[in-house]
Parts: sequence; structure tokens; C-alpha cells
Amino acid sequence: MSRYTGEEQAEQILNAASEWRQRCLINGISLFSDKNFWNSQYLAEIESNVVNSQLELEGNFMLRLKEQLAGVSPEAKQFTAEMLWLLYLCASNISIKTKREQIKTIWDLSGELLNTDHAMLQSTVLSGIGSAGTGFNTFRAREFAYLTNVLKALLALPSAEREARLSDGFSFGEWLSAIPENASRQFRHMLMFLLFPDEFERVFSNNDRRTIIRVFKPHQKEELSAVAMDRALLEIRHEQEEKQHTQQLDFYVPPLSSIWQKTTEPVEQPAVIEPIDEALTQPEIMEPLNLILFGPPGTGKTYELNQLKAKYVSEAQTLTRKQWLTEQLADKSWCDVVFMALTDLSGKAKVPAIREHEFVKTKATALERTKNLHQTIWSTLQNHAAIDSNTVKFERRTAPYLFDKNSDSTWFLLPEAREECADLVSLVSSLKKPSENNKTINRYEFITFHQAYSYEDFVEGIRPELDEDSRELSYSPQDGVFRRICQRAEADPVHRYAIFIDEINRGNVAKIFGELITLIETDKRTSGDKGMHITLPYSRKPFGVPKNLDIYGTMNTADRSIALLDTALRRRFRFKELMPDSSKIAGSDDAGNILDEDGNQINLRKLLDAMNHRIRFLLSRDLMLGHAYLCPVTNLTQLKTVFLNQLIPLLQEYFYEDWYKIQLVFRDIDATGKLVEAPLIRHAKLTSKDVFGFTHDDFEEVVEYRVSVAQEITPDSIRKIYED
Repeated sequence: MSRYTGEEQAEQILNAASEWRQRCLINGISLFSDKNFWNSQYLAEIESNVVNSQLELEGNFMLRLKEQLAGVSPEAKQFTAEMLWLLYLCASNISIKTKREQIKTIWDLSGELLNTDHAMLQSTVLSGIGSAGTGFNTFRAREFAYLTNVLKALLALPSAEREARLSDGFSFGEWLSAIPENASRQFRHMLMFLLFPDEFERVFSNNDRRTIIRVFKPHQKEELSAVAMDRALLEIRHEQEEKQHTQQLDFYVPPLSSIWQKTTEPVEQPAVIEPIDEALTQPEIMEPLNLILFGPPGTGKTYELNQLKAKYVSEAQTLTRKQWLTEQLADKSWCDVVFMALTDLSGKAKVPAIREHEFVKTKATALERTKNLHQTIWSTLQNHAAIDSNTVKFERRTAPYLFDKNSDSTWFLLPEAREECADLVSLVSSLKKPSENNKTINRYEFITFHQAYSYEDFVEGIRPELDEDSRELSYSPQDGVFRRICQRAEADPVHRYAIFIDEINRGNVAKIFGELITLIETDKRTSGDKGMHITLPYSRKPFGVPKNLDIYGTMNTADRSIALLDTALRRRFRFKELMPDSSKIAGSDDAGNILDEDGNQINLRKLLDAMNHRIRFLLSRDLMLGHAYLCPVTNLTQLKTVFLNQLIPLLQEYFYEDWYKIQLVFRDIDATGKLVEAPLIRHAKLTSKDVFGFTHDDFEEVVEYRVSVAQEITPDSIRKIYED
């Protein structure tokens, strides 16, 4: 059962979610009062004023939300506060205080004060059951919009049908797939866990979901839908429950966490790894590659990046022990490494012995800390020494408290330290054994640029560290993702490394790259003592980009921010265009066809080519539709869903809601402008007489457009797009 969450206390949170389901979703009653406002009427106000707001507002999510709610009814404001309660219920990386304050702030806008002693606002309910990551907070407005769309669809159903939908988890998951942005929103996974905790996991990150499936099911190659991933996770759980002889399992708690979080170690059988390109193991004869894949949406740019990843995977048996050990210690702090060294030294040793230990020397080499290493170890030991130590005089100590020393300066582990750091003790045992042949090492990083991404995230920046006891902040330089992958590549010159940057043009590239604009040039790359180094602004350390690091990016030509791509960066990258290719659409017969209800064919390849032919004429080749939208389609129902949830909204954006031109793309009108039979985009003309009951010369007729619902879309609605 997925209800077990280790040390996280999920019971009261799941009980609260169950009460919300019955009270709000089924009965329509407020969570914090006895009012009846969980209905479509008040949700429509929220959708209009918040989700579809035309206000150009600045500031964070809460500032914008308060401004957008200014014109809604008191009930809609209270409804919004309860939506925030639900949105924040799972997230443990938002503090209880912040959750409670923000919910109360929105509720109080209604003119009524919310009692913060309410059972649903207690700390045990608001504590959270898993980190939502920084992405959830960065895109909180999108998560709120997604929740609004889910509730809009649910509350539009009759009560009996709504309750039936909520009775079957996987059926509900399939139903959710029609909601815009369902595949990319973390709240989707939170909602499934809250509603169906016996079948769905508290794994809210799409990256974590994919990693778990890849590790436990190494032969699973194709990209899975959200529901297919849910089924795979449930299957993995059942397999592991049988293997571990317990139902008390959670993917973020040992033993399962130690399987997928540290390495990409498959279960049962070794992973099938594609042969490594010989050229990739010879960096001295292969120039570094700076490559950007670009093209319209849905042309397989991200898919191609995922295929390239296989070239940057090492089998553990091909690595030296030093290289392998560097990988295992990459995410360990100095406190962790010193603890592990002392553990291996029978729990006690003097600093010179710790300094010479293989773990410490490996970590020091990887971090380029070979100088003053003695002082680094002393500082670490004193900083994490026992509070009641009689021999350590250092005052500003930080948890965890693991060490103490005798009067002769022999350091030892505290009795409770081994239990507190059981995972590190286990890691020490595994690191003393030879590396297993079925382990793999990923020699790449995968990131996505966005508007808030910065140089400090990418290269290095000053980060605050909070002392949990003293509540004092200290600041120190911390490596960004690019510097970390450079350090790994420099320490392992016989292998090639890569960084994959999805949506590279979405960030402020000039600011993110900074001085890297020069360092990534082919003739400036470092190899040994050769190449260009600069002094980094925060750490004041020399830095260069190694010759065995490849940089890949993707750009969407439909994204209007592409024009902002730094000209200097353009000169330093090769560009590979990926355009729509209808031949890659398989359909249900591998020839690009699917069948309608009467057994007649719909040719998906001709369909895509016909739409793109018109889009290219009306707009440009950069805004055509990619084949990936139609690749998963095998029946008419799926095709309707693609049109309604993906293609029509995308064309609406392309044409700035010029519905007449969208009708031209779909051939919904004839040469005279009249609607043909079964159009995808319908319209009606309104005159002043239709509206006022009399003709008013000051007003011209208005054309009102609407998208056909799924039931109105027939096979001929689709076929007319490409048939003469």
C-alpha cells in the first residue's frame, strides 16, 4: 500500500483529503464553514478573474492573486482560499506558517476572518508529505490554473457521475488526461495520491517517476503516458513488496530509495546499454560539440536529446576505482565523507589518518581541495562535534552532532552516530566491495532553462545555509550544475560528458552563461594545463570548460523568445533543424491510418501534411505542427483529444485568436465563407436586431466562434481537411 511514507506522517493529511473529497467535491460544502460554494458558479468567477485574467501584473503569486481577486464575490474569495489549502496539502517544501498565512490572507479578503485553530489548518495537516521541488513554487500560477481546470470539469458533472468518476483511480487518471497541461503539472500526481493513496505513489516529480521506472524496469524504452507510468509504479511496488516481504515501502525511504537515487542500478537484470561510440572515449581526437536542435513544436527535439543520452553512459566495470568512487561521493558533503572515513577506520582516528583515507582524498581531488585539506577536516570535525564535549572548544556547532575527541586529539564517532547515519554506514560497506558489473554511471546532466534561471544556478552563486538550532544564516559559494559537470569531466578525461539544456532560448542566455560565452569555444577548451581559465567571481577559483564536455540545447521556433537568443551564443553553436515528418506517424496499421466507427480509414499523414501546407502559407514554416502530436494516435477518440487539447489551442495562439484563419486550416468554410457540414470551428453571426430586438445603425454584425465539442466531431470533420 502507498499510504506508508516512512517518517513523514501522512495519516492525518490523507484523512483531511478524504474529508475534502466528500464534503467539497461530492456535497459542495465549504471546508472551513457550512456555506455551499463549491460549485461552477463561483469557480467561473475564479477562472475569469484569475486564470484568464488580462491584467499585466508584476510581483509574486500571492501579490498577483490578491489583485486578481479584487472584483470577485466573497464566496469566490473563500473558494480560492480552500483551493490554496488543497494545492499546498502535499508540499513539504512550503512551511506550515506560510501555508496557514496565505490561506488566511485570501479568506480574509472576503470580509470574514478565518479561524486558524480550525482542524484543517493544524500543523499535522499542513506539514506536507513530500517535496514539490522549486518548479512547483516557480510555476505556482500554472499549478493553480491546472487545479481550476480540473475542478471546472469535475463540478460540471452531475453529482452521481462525479462520485462514480472518483471511485476508480485509473479511470479517473484517464479522464484527467483531457485537462490542459495534465502531463506536465506536479499537482496532477499530488491529487492522484490524495484521492487514491492505496494505488498511487507520493512521487510528484516527473523526473523521479521516469528515473524509478527506468531503474526498476530497464527494458522499458518508450515514453509512457502519465497513467501508464502510474501503472508501472504500482507494478514495481507489488514486485518489491513480494521481494522485500513487506508492504511498508516508500520510494523515498530505504531500501527502495537506495536503489534508484544513488545510481541507475537496475533490479534483477543488468540494463541493456547501447554500445559506446569509440570516438566518445577518445576526447583527445574529438573536438567538443556545441549543438542546438531547433524546429517547430512536436518535431522530436526532446526525444532526440533522450536518444543522445545513451552515448554518455558508462558501465561501472569500464571505470577505474577512482572514477567510480568519485561518482559515488559526488553528492556527499564533507561531513558525510569524514564520517564515512572514520567509520571505515573502526570509528576512531587522528586527523592525519583521516586525511589519507581513500574517501577523503577522492572527494578532495574532485573538489580541487588538495590544499589546506588538514584544516578542512579539522573544521568539519569541530563544526559537528558533540554539544557537551569537554575537549572541543569550538562554539558555533551545527547538526548533525557526530564526533568528539580524546585529550590526545584522537577523534571518534559518538555512540548514536551510526544509528543516525545508517545510510552512510551502509554506503561504506558497499564502497569497500568491487563495483558490480550491472551498475551504470550517467555522464550527463539534463536541465531546462526558464525565465527565473540564473548564472548562480548554472555556474556558481552564494547560497544561504541555516543553522537549525541557532537559526543563524551563513553564506558560502556553491557550485551550479554546469560547474559540477565540468569538474566530473575534468576528473575523467578518458570519457565524454554532456549537458543537455531543454528550451535554451527560454532563459536569459547572456546572463546565464556569463563568461562561458568565451570558454565554450572549441579552441578555448581545457585539457590538462592547456586552454583558457578564468577566475570565478564568487569563489575566486580558476575555471575552464574541459574539452571532453559536449553541450546540447533545444529551441522551439514557434516560441517568440527565440529572437532574443544571444548573437554571440549563436556563433558558438552548430544548429540542426528538425522539421515535421509525417512518415514517422504509424497510426494503427503502421502506415499512418486509423479506423473510424464504421471501419473507414483516416490518414493521419495526409492530415498533418494538409494542415502544415496551409499553416506555412498563412504564417511561416517555423510555426508548423510537429508529427509527435499524432504519433501516439491509434483511434478516433485519441485523435479528437489531440485536436481539442493540443492542436486547436496551439493554433489559437499562433493566429492570435483569428478564428477565420483557423477555419481555413481545417477547411471548415467554403469559398463563400459559409460553414461546411460538421466543422471543427463553428461560427454564428449576430446582428443588432438579434441582440436588442431592433436594428441599430451604430453597430455592425459580430461573428461569434466556438470550438465543436467531441460529440460534434465526426470522421468527416477530420477527413475533409485533406480530401478534395
